Amino acid sequence: MTYSLYCFFSQVFDLRQCHLQMQSLANCAQKAAQMQAAVVAGVSAVGAPRSLSAVAGIGVDDLRRLCILRLSFVKGWGPDYPRQSIKETPCWVEVHLHRALQLLDEVLHQMPIDGPRAIE
Repeated sequence: MTYSLYCFFSQVFDLRQCHLQMQSLANCAQKAAQMQAAVVAGVSAVGAPRSLSAVAGIGVDDLRRLCILRLSFVKGWGPDYPRQSIKETPCWVEVHLHRALQLLDEVLHQMPIDGPRAIE
């Protein structure tokens, strides 16, 4: 039973892709925070890519959602359905992927921690 579940999830969820996406989003969020701090400090941030402003609102909970697999057994959901959330379907299950959560913890611990700096 355990092996068959592993085969199913390995076909539905790509752990390597999830890890790369976590790293990318965490790096972009870190750059956006640095740029925002530079603007607040009065340093020019000219030439900043617009995509960074889109990820500036990414938090740990958004990254944690990458580690959850939600399956609906009866109905579909999403932008093409009348049900926008899986929680509106009659039968669904949520699986928290332990290894993905471990990788997220590693990604977050590898991020540099920049404390508040005095304005010169």
